[in-house]
Amino acid sequence: MKVRIEFHKMSTNYITTSPPPCIINHNILSNVPWKSLGEDNEGVVPTNVEEMVERNTSLLEYWLRKVVRSRDELEFESDTQLSVALREELRNYVARIAALYHGVYFHSFENAPHVLLRSVNSLIHHLLGDDTVIDNDNKTKRRRNSWKQFNTYGISTRPLAQFTFVFAALIHDVQHEGISNRQLVKEGHPLAMRYNDRSILEQNSLSLSFELLMLPEFANLRCAIFATPEERHSFRSLLIDLVLSTDISCPEQTEIENSKWKLAFPSNIAGATYETYEQGRKNQLDECQKKMCRRRPSLTDRMDHHSSYPTSKISLYTEIKNTALLGGELRGCSMDYCGCITQDFFEGDELKANVLLVNMMRLCDVAHTMQDFRTFLKWNCRLYDELYSAYRSDQGDDCFSNWYKGQIAFLDTYVIPLAERLQRCCPALSEIGGELVRNAQENKNRWNDEGQAYSNVFLQDNLRKMM
Repeated sequence: MKVRIEFHKMSTNYITTSPPPCIINHNILSNVPWKSLGEDNEGVVPTNVEEMVERNTSLLEYWLRKVVRSRDELEFESDTQLSVALREELRNYVARIAALYHGVYFHSFENAPHVLLRSVNSLIHHLLGDDTVIDNDNKTKRRRNSWKQFNTYGISTRPLAQFTFVFAALIHDVQHEGISNRQLVKEGHPLAMRYNDRSILEQNSLSLSFELLMLPEFANLRCAIFATPEERHSFRSLLIDLVLSTDISCPEQTEIENSKWKLAFPSNIAGATYETYEQGRKNQLDECQKKMCRRRPSLTDRMDHHSSYPTSKISLYTEIKNTALLGGELRGCSMDYCGCITQDFFEGDELKANVLLVNMMRLCDVAHTMQDFRTFLKWNCRLYDELYSAYRSDQGDDCFSNWYKGQIAFLDTYVIPLAERLQRCCPALSEIGGELVRNAQENKNRWNDEGQAYSNVFLQDNLRKMM
């Protein structure tokens, strides 16, 4: 028997003796099994736009508090308080975003809570693990945090990246037209002209969302998200990567993502253990020390070249940095015509973190294919309705003839490999990754048996709507 989940509404003032509603709501959502996410009788599915706005705002507030908490260096999550003005701006922003969504069948604002409230929040929770564990011993705490940072490629220590991931889910389909990018190009749509025929709908969503965020009325919200130019750049660049990655029909974008994946994970990654992590870390430090012995100039050389090396003991980090400079190694970077480096390319764990978040975003965008079969059917039907509506208005192809076989091909060639990739690349997600693979395979097998009948039902329903 399933128990209906009751959410706590946001309020302008918190009671300091109890956790804020956003923490309570996050914990509620995090405890819902992945396969059950999206089921209407779970009490998790919002029933109207106002409720969707409240739920999305509450969840975004939870992740924004982590960003603010990291700057204030507060130890306990409950110590972080957002001002009344900031919480009001956050809610108004979500409401304005909701109003920008079109009332199409699939790419609507209702899909955003499905991606954000359920899929994204659940997946990032699995990645980060339980934050409620308190270690009284500082040494144990440091070792646990170090292991978590290794397991997540540093994402666990980057609250802004976590918030950006959740924020991307909110805005990724803003003002979607209900037709494909290819159709917009074919029609010579003004948006296609503006964005040069590349990821048109995704670029438009990014542009509208960021323009809205930059309005004077959201000044407090902006300051909370990015307090420095460097944070603004990090937030914006990751947000662009995440939203553009959802354009899976763009060959160029797909090639970019695959190339980054091969560079970040050149071979299949097996589940790591703490022992292999410690040994790998020791080997890395030993290798760095060997390089320093080979490359560090003599004292005379340093004096002749006005070296900045101090005569006293310096940190290993500084040694490693100077070693790379003295070795003359060319790192991946971009530069202007003057030869000045403008931006280093991602490398190491930074590249792995970016690739992991991008693949998590792509997975959450099609999360319904890896959840309960009823959830799969619900969104599959809505996608069919949207495409068929476009076809009836001469803005798309007839999707019925290949719908049954096309869904099997999509699960086989995109969804299941994507879930397997997630399972392999990140030890922290190996368990949930395996569950996603199994769910997708179960849905594929059931669709293989029943999909043709459901496809016929989808068609008949649309024919009745036209009568």
